[in-house]
Amino acid sequence: MILQADEDNGDKSYIAGLDKRSGKEVWRVPRKVQVSWATPVIVKAGGRDELVTSGTEAVIAYDPATGRELWRMKGLESNAVPSPVAGDGVVVLSAGYPDKLAVAVRPGGQGDVTATRVLWRYTKGTAYVPSPSCTRATCT
Repeated sequence: MILQADEDNGDKSYIAGLDKRSGKEVWRVPRKVQVSWATPVIVKAGGRDELVTSGTEAVIAYDPATGRELWRMKGLESNAVPSPVAGDGVVVLSAGYPDKLAVAVRPGGQGDVTATRVLWRYTKGTAYVPSPSCTRATCT
């Protein structure tokens, strides 16, 4: 089980993996990310699982088994409320307040992928609270 705990100013934010049977913490990684409300999504990319998290400062993918950071990109620069969605090798993340932004990224990268794996950015009419949905036709 994954617990993402982002707090107001980001000083105490973290993400943790818990044993689903005992509830014991298996791993914990600090996150320098301000408060967010988005639920992470797990995707398969390049033969590995990736736990993709949304955030104002950064979008970060972790190894869900260990918490090791796999890749990161520039964040949404706005409140991370909608949860990311994934389909057909693409993760779509969005924010709607105060700025509007939807961004698509191809998972499977390493390090900072802002300049290499972002497929598109959209800055009009994004939702503040509702999470987007993604079909094969809309995510590719």
